[in-house]
Formats: sequence, structure tokens, C-alpha cells
Amino acid sequence: MRKLLALAVLSGATLTGCGEHLVAQQVIERDPVLLYNALSNAVSEIQSKVDANKAEIARAKVPVQFSSDKVDGKMIHVRIAAAGHVREMTVWIEPGPNAAQTLLKADVPSDAPTNNGTDLFSRVKSTITADGDLVDEVLRSTEQS
Repeated sequence: MRKLLALAVLSGATLTGCGEHLVAQQVIERDPVLLYNALSNAVSEIQSKVDANKAEIARAKVPVQFSSDKVDGKMIHVRIAAAGHVREMTVWIEPGPNAAQTLLKADVPSDAPTNNGTDLFSRVKSTITADGDLVDEVLRSTEQS
């Protein structure tokens, strides 16, 4: 349970500053459709798990809320809330300079995990993985109750 609370606290992100902030971007050596599908599938897997376990998640010691919005092939937005903290991330997919490249733009939380590396694509993947791990931890904690 401590791990769950630590994850929940670490998941909190606050955007500060005077209005606008820069959105990070990176050219990825992957077709835009394939990149969008890979990220979308990972988010859909978490959303499906949350939807299938609503009762367990709602009665967990540290309930978690996960939501996602998508614009097919172009944008993915994820939001996770736990222990009074919220983490959100928006990812935009655009054609890159060449046919097999994608321009990935992302508004990644400042405390995004860096399990897979520090480049933008790795931070996006790590954030989605951390969201899934938090949901899994909540589900495990309800099984042990």
C-alpha cells in the first residue's frame, strides 16, 4: 500500500508559469499511423481495465480515476487522479519531414517518469506505463482487502 501512496503522490503534476508553456516535440522514426496506434492501444488497455473494474477501483483505499480522450490518428489525452493529485498528458501526432517519420508533440508532466529514457517519446511511453502500473496497484490492493 505504501508503494501505491508513493505512486499517487508522485503522480501529481502542477503546471506553473505565466500563461503559455512550450510543448516539447521530437521527430520519431516511425510511421504516424503506427505510432498513434501503439500509443492508443496502450491507453485503451488501461481504460478497458478501469471500465471493467469500476466497483473495485471505487472502493479502493486510494481510489484512482483514469480517463482518456482521442482524436483518431491525431491526439491522445490521458488524465489520472489519485490521492488528491492529478496528472495529465496530451500527445499530438503529425506527419514528419519524411514519409516514415512522425512529429510527436507532447505536453508531458514535469515529473513524468523516465524509466525508458529521457527523450520525449520515452517520457510519453513511461507516463502511460506509470498510469497503467498505478491502476494495477489499486486493483491488487482491492484483491488483498
